[in-house]
Amino acid sequence: MRRVTPPRVLLVVPQLPWPIRDGADLRLLSIAAALARSATVSVAALSGGTSPAPSFVHGWVSAGLASPDGPPIVRQLLEHPDDPFGPFASAAAVDFLRVAVRDARPDLVVLARLQVWRVAVEALDERDMPLVLDLDASNARVVPALDSIAGTDPAARILSRFNKAAARYELRVLPDAAAVWVSSAVEAEAVIATTGRESTVVVNAVDVDQYAAPHVERVAGRLLYPGSFRYPPNELAARELVEEIAPRLPGHDVLIVGSHAPSWLREGSWPGVTVVGRVPSMVEYLASASAVVVPLRAGTGTRLKIIEAMAAGAPVISTAVGAEGLDLEPGRHYLAAETADDFVDAVLRLDEDAELARVLADAGRQIVRDRYSVDAIAPVLAGQVDQVLEAVAAR
Repeated sequence: MRRVTPPRVLLVVPQLPWPIRDGADLRLLSIAAALARSATVSVAALSGGTSPAPSFVHGWVSAGLASPDGPPIVRQLLEHPDDPFGPFASAAAVDFLRVAVRDARPDLVVLARLQVWRVAVEALDERDMPLVLDLDASNARVVPALDSIAGTDPAARILSRFNKAAARYELRVLPDAAAVWVSSAVEAEAVIATTGRESTVVVNAVDVDQYAAPHVERVAGRLLYPGSFRYPPNELAARELVEEIAPRLPGHDVLIVGSHAPSWLREGSWPGVTVVGRVPSMVEYLASASAVVVPLRAGTGTRLKIIEAMAAGAPVISTAVGAEGLDLEPGRHYLAAETADDFVDAVLRLDEDAELARVLADAGRQIVRDRYSVDAIAPVLAGQVDQVLEAVAAR
């Protein structure tokens, strides 16, 4: 039986997801917006600064703490390999979360990512509080993806080691969550295979209406690759794009947009390629692109870059890995490409066939509206909150 008054939900996140820096922020902001359709939602962030609150949230606060950087993470891995997120659970972070829970008085707490769970273990140890973990993607599944590209890169090897420790931590804590959310059926299968824990698919989503840009004209020959380059697979995709694909597409402008572009990419000479860097909003770049190209070879979760591109009406060319976890049909929602030759052929095909580009754009926008929008996930999240609270009431 549904409650007469809306439940109160506290979403605890690493940083306030606005302005949007990457796909993780976009996922968290969309979850908050969808939860707010049926609940009173507050958002509390452990690190980073403050920002203007969206209209749909009741509370919006940040502890303003610095997130642990490389040295303390490496030291933790060496000294406490089974507790990789220990540095995140500082006394200040724990105190902040206790106050946030006191002020929000939630019926349910949603914790985004394992580092947030680690803080909650200490902050809420004496409270009978149902905790939901938004895992997004299985850390156990991240490990082979990172190992496949780590090679001799010290940073990538440390990241791989960290994720192996995170996978062990994931295995230990998932049984304690009232519910676990992941971004796709592929991730749900990985979680149950590695931990035995069932999870609920809460797909990545966007507010489709925010991607309308009627004042922006699509530019012929403009190709776009968006991504945060802290994520090693995005860097590898960018390298393939500038070294193997772009040189074979003279007359095209290739834009690489996103934060943390590595020095080799920023400082290199790439004819026809512009490294834009981080931008406040992707909407106008997506709306002006003749195609979004996604030459990803590794990764987990689902690609919000594809969902955003389709919401903005941009045709998408992607590898199977790039489109993994999304319920998309090659040839109907996007063009499939696996090799540099395939990407070049697909770009030229779209150049020559405006009707194909239109059909792909229309189908992509429709499936995002139907399955990958805030409107689409709102009922799923409302049902999840009800289910957890009913289970608590039945104890």
